[in-house]
Amino acid sequence: MQRPPPKASSGFTLIEVLVVLLIIGLTVGFVTLSIGTGGAARQTEEEARRLAALIELAREEAVLRSQELAIEFRRDGYRFLQLTEEKWLPLGDDELLRQRMLPSGVELVLELEDDEVVLGAEPEKETPHVFLLSSGESSPFVVTLATSDQSVLWRVAGREDTAVTLTRMAGDG
Repeated sequence: MQRPPPKASSGFTLIEVLVVLLIIGLTVGFVTLSIGTGGAARQTEEEARRLAALIELAREEAVLRSQELAIEFRRDGYRFLQLTEEKWLPLGDDELLRQRMLPSGVELVLELEDDEVVLGAEPEKETPHVFLLSSGESSPFVVTLATSDQSVLWRVAGREDTAVTLTRMAGDG
């Protein structure tokens, strides 16, 4: 007895399905890479959150170590200093409180006692702007981080004896 010839399959083969999935995966990967992580607005938010968290950490470290710490700001970043033998020196061995540079497209403005401080691009011979004392107190400050077009503004503020606050402000854009 003869068998009837097999009918032609009307579906896709496994290889065809895998090739289509591979193409879709590569396309999604390239689109994700081209979009990036959100641009300057996202970077500004990340930097503001990082700054607020690092200042809180430094305040706690100053109390726990019984050591006077400070922050020196520049237009393009900031660094933490410690008082050693009547001199302010950078914290060299602390990975978390190391010098930080802001990404391009993020601007920093510092206000002390309601006056804007003109910041240079280079360190000012270890001259701190904000003091974090071992008593838990700190000098009051307001740091505003903004995108270059001022469309996104984040304000990091500290008072003498309260926690650091982080606030998103209305931008120009």
